[in-house]
Order: sequence, then structure tokens, then C-alpha cells
Amino acid sequence: MNGNERLVVTNRLNAGNIAIIDLESRTAQTATLAPDIPFTGGVAFNNGWVNRNLLAVHADSFIAVYELSAVPAGDPLFEPARPYVAREVARLSIGRPFDAEWWRSRALTEAPMGPSYSIAWSTSGQYIIAASSEEVGGGDFAVIEVLDNGHRLEQRRMLAASTTSNSFPGDIWTANGRIGPSATPTSSPTPTRTSSLTPTATDTPTPTPVPATLTPTTVPSSTATATPTPLPAPIYLPLALTESCTPSQRNVDIALAIDASSSMTEPTAAGRTKLAAAVDAARTFLGTLRLAEGDQAAIVAFNSDAWLLQPLTDDRTALDAALSAITTASLTRLDRAVAVAAEALADPARRRADNAAAMIVLTDGRANPVPADVAVAVAARAKAAGMTVFTVGVGYDLDVDALRAIASRPADAFVAPDAEALAGIYSAIAVRLPCPAGAFWGRR
Repeated sequence: MNGNERLVVTNRLNAGNIAIIDLESRTAQTATLAPDIPFTGGVAFNNGWVNRNLLAVHADSFIAVYELSAVPAGDPLFEPARPYVAREVARLSIGRPFDAEWWRSRALTEAPMGPSYSIAWSTSGQYIIAASSEEVGGGDFAVIEVLDNGHRLEQRRMLAASTTSNSFPGDIWTANGRIGPSATPTSSPTPTRTSSLTPTATDTPTPTPVPATLTPTTVPSSTATATPTPLPAPIYLPLALTESCTPSQRNVDIALAIDASSSMTEPTAAGRTKLAAAVDAARTFLGTLRLAEGDQAAIVAFNSDAWLLQPLTDDRTALDAALSAITTASLTRLDRAVAVAAEALADPARRRADNAAAMIVLTDGRANPVPADVAVAVAARAKAAGMTVFTVGVGYDLDVDALRAIASRPADAFVAPDAEALAGIYSAIAVRLPCPAGAFWGRR
């Protein structure tokens, strides 16, 4: 229900849209969302004092935020049967909830479980809490910060409902918008105590004025403090072990492998090429790295083979120049992309021993002409060497199973129906970058 308690919005699952019920006019309609949303899970209005009235929708593998508004009756777009429209203002890719997978391919007793597409806003409306998945660490809910009045989403952390396998965490409840900022404490108790002291001092039959602190009113308080009191029982506090790291604790060597096959010249929803969108998203991702504090990146392009356009470096100018130098050709050697990225991360002349090693492999198609099994095998060797592998698929002609097998874990494989969503995916990966061993208990 929205803030003025007039509208109720519900999801419509595989219909891929939402239903809007107007309680005042006693009418109902459906509202179309983006064309690439085939499924709608949980929905939640924000009634908080930050980002108020925005609508969040759980769309399986990403979260979308909408502005819901009424079309004026005189507007050419006005439809009497559908007076409300939903305009998407932001989206962010997340790990799919575990229970979105088990019923498709695994038995109930064998699969990890999680919440079922639940979503909620925090009390103030600054954050969205959404059902997600994280195999390492057992995270069940993604915490997403909503920035720029709803136009930018950034995942901040994962929350675990339980450490027990198949714990079936269900819904999320928050007091969204119902608890305001704490009131400023008043000083009324102080005058009350002062006034109670004054009559006592006045009534004291002392010929010479005595300071108030020496009046008989202090006797009960000193008597009370003299009364022995039992020592409090010992308090035992839990020890919190760090199982995540902050950007200041993390340095990374990362290789960006970008598909430069001919299909990457196809247009996005915004009209530019998929390659242009991919390069822009990569530049944004580089902006999240701490290059001046120890992070490094390498650039790899691949089609009929793979080429290291820029070895590991903290030189942003050199990295941008390498991204600008990417040109397209036919074929998609996914195996060579992983191999060349792994070689760049293992380069003894450039590798920083204290940095975690990771790669992001982006493609818009299936492995060709070498089968995907070869890329999976190459990735297995990279992962065995301690490298974290993220995969990103763009479009619909993808071998999703292969992308998940290449990735370090299924939750590290992302799919974007349109390349314009790549910036959001790179943002999600930025908060998942591996931590150095020293950030964990026992250097695990």
C-alpha cells in the first residue's frame, strides 16, 4: 500500500507485470514494466522519509525501482481503464534466490533454500532488503542502498537468516515509515529537581545561610549511597568474527575480458552498440577500484582468439586507452578469454602478492568454435590457482549453464537481457570482489 493508503500493488508472477488497485475509485488495472521482465516477485512501496513513494519490484535476478504516477485525464496517453503508469528509474542485478533453482533441477533435500522473492524497504527508505543468494557465507538477503533519489542502486552486503541448511527463511518485515527520527531529549527533569530542593533549603532553621549542597536534603541521598549493593553478575559478550572486508581492507588484481565478436555491434535498447555499453560499464567499474591504493586491472578482448590489450596496471589512462582500442571480429573463443585473463593475473612481473586475484568474463553469445567445456576446464585451473571468476552474459543467446560452471559459484554468474544493464551488474560485482586472507579470522 502506498503512503496515502489509496493504492495497493501486487505482483503477477509469470505475467511479468503488476496489478494496481485504486481503493478510492474501486478500480483495478495492470501496469506494464520493462520488456525484459518476464516475472515479478515481491513488490514494496516505500513510505519512509527518504526516497518516499518509490516502488521496488523483485524481478528474479535483479531489483527494479519505479515511480508510479497517474496520467492526467487530458493527456494524450490517458487511458480510462489504465490511469496509472510505472516508470523505471533504476535496477540492480543480484544473486537469484536459491529456491528459484531447486525445483527446476534439484531435489528438495539436496538444494540450499532461501526466501521466496521477498522484498522490503528499511525504516527510513534508504535501503532495500531483497531475497537473494550467496553460496559462500550462506547469505539469504541483499542489502541495497538507494541513492540519487532512487536513480542509483548499490549492493552493500548480504545477510544470513540462519546457518542451518534448508532453514527456509521466508518473508521480510520492517517498520517502513512508521518510526520517525528520535525526538530531541528535553531538559524538563532538571527544573523539577531544582524546584524540589528550594523549599527544603528555605525551611531549614539555620541562622547562617548554608550552601544548598549542605542542606538536609542531601542526607537521604548520602545514606542511600552508603547502603551496600551486590556486585552485578558477570556479563559475557559474544566475539564477532569478521567474515567480510571493507574496501580499505581489500586490494585486488582484476582482469576484464570483454567479448569483441561481431554480434557486439548490435544495438542496445538505448540505440548504441553493445560493445559501447560494455566499455562504458567497464570504465565505471574501474572508477570503483582503488588504483592509487594498490588495486590493479588488466584488459583482455576476445573473438577468434584473445589478446591482452593492457597487462596489470594502476595507470587509469592506460586502461582507458586499452578499452578504446577494442575492435570486433567473428567467433567467440571463451576458452581463450579465460586463459589469457588467467595468464595476466599470474604474471610474476606485475602481480602483487598481497592482492586478491579475480577476473570478469563478459560475452553476448555461446562459445564458438571451441565448445564451452574447454572454457570450463580452463576456468577450473584458474580457480584452483586461487583466482575468483565472475561471468556476465548479455542477451538471450547464451549458454547459462556454461557461464555458471565457469564462474567460481553460480551466484557469480550474471545475466543481462540488455547491455544497458551492465553498469548495474558491474556495481554488484564490485561489492563481491574477494578479500585478502588477512581480513578473515585465522587468515582463512
